[in-house]
Amino acid sequence: MEALEAFYSATNGENWTDSTNWLDGEDECEWFGVTCVNGVVTELAMVFNNLVGNIPSDVGMLSGLELLDLAVNDLIGPLPDSTGQWTNLKTFGIGSNDLTGMLPSSIGQWSNLVSFDVNGNEFTGVIPESISAWSSLEKGSFQANGFTGTMPVCSNTILPSMLLADCSEEDMECCCCTECCKSTGICEANNDTSCEEEEEPTTTSSAPMAFAAAVPLMAVAAVAMLN
Repeated sequence: MEALEAFYSATNGENWTDSTNWLDGEDECEWFGVTCVNGVVTELAMVFNNLVGNIPSDVGMLSGLELLDLAVNDLIGPLPDSTGQWTNLKTFGIGSNDLTGMLPSSIGQWSNLVSFDVNGNEFTGVIPESISAWSSLEKGSFQANGFTGTMPVCSNTILPSMLLADCSEEDMECCCCTECCKSTGICEANNDTSCEEEEEPTTTSSAPMAFAAAVPLMAVAAVAMLN
């Protein structure tokens, strides 16, 4: 309950569009947007609910969370490092907010993640290499941010069926993206859908060289026999 109370306070809960039952009872599983299984909070969904403010680090205590969807609100500030504690997370959606800073490397611990959407925020910097651990990722939306560098998940054996990023811009590379987007928000199919593999070094056979070296010796032997 402490984590949800902190979330309510940090995101201006008094002015949410819908705050039914929040802070009114002992059972947080009855609060709007909260879903529980056996008393454990597994989902927090508040799309377009006038959330205004920061995501508090206390939310990391929701260790049983499997789905978080806070899209289309007015959330600001960074994504807390404590969110890496959501090791059961499968769906993460915070698109269309105003979140800033770099994605914390701790999110690489979301090894069960299937869907990830941070589209339309103000994140910057390199996407952490740790997300290459997302081997179950099927859908990823990274576009309309300020990410730079390369897309780590492109090194995975199994690639997402849908992956969008700002790879039409010079600072972002994503050879495995299904669509590349521009800062204007326009996305187009990525023509280079297969990542380049490292070329195996060419091995030069030493046999021809050995034969070439042997030819002068054979000629010398032939001359000696004639004499």
